[in-house]
Amino acid sequence: MMKAAVLHAPNDLVIEDVKKPECGKDELLIRVKAVGLCGSDIRTIFSGHHRIKYPQILGHEITGDIVEIGSNVKKYKVGDKIYVSPVVPCFDCPSCKMGWYCQCENLIVPGTTIPGGFAEYMLITKDIIDRGQIIPIPEHLSYEEAVMTEPLSSVYACQESADVTLGDTVVVIGTGPIGCLHLELAKLRGAVKVIAIEQSEVRLNMAKKFGADF
Repeated sequence: MMKAAVLHAPNDLVIEDVKKPECGKDELLIRVKAVGLCGSDIRTIFSGHHRIKYPQILGHEITGDIVEIGSNVKKYKVGDKIYVSPVVPCFDCPSCKMGWYCQCENLIVPGTTIPGGFAEYMLITKDIIDRGQIIPIPEHLSYEEAVMTEPLSSVYACQESADVTLGDTVVVIGTGPIGCLHLELAKLRGAVKVIAIEQSEVRLNMAKKFGADF
């Protein structure tokens, strides 16, 4: 058995004992070390999600250690420190071939279509392994730092689209976690002035620690 945070219905999240997953011959079992609480998790807890079949274990920003390996899995070893991709497209359907991976017809989303990381252990299925969505974590990164991979990648994609570059002035509206990542990344990309707009004095003070000039 293991502890898990199980969503039984909107606004009905319970920490309870559930059966520990059994590792099949084509699968991996990880011990979850850190998992992010995303804004989408909070919305799902209170309002539900059209893809979820209840009961479900939420959590899609997941890091952990491999503790068990199926006999057919040769690429990994027990003790490997890994990050699990939060969105696992098939790369083969029409949507994927057009680059619309979030519209994949065979999309796997931990915490939504399969049990996620709000648990002591998580089963990594054959499809996730075969689609190459297990990312090794460098030794110098902590589990907690690596959890930020998904939100930071979203911020990076946004700034790539906006072409933030050397000498720019960047305005960030809202300085929650995503906003603070935007502040820091804009500075790293060479912005000479980064302006934070926020109503909360607490968050404005935090924004200054992430590089806001004003």
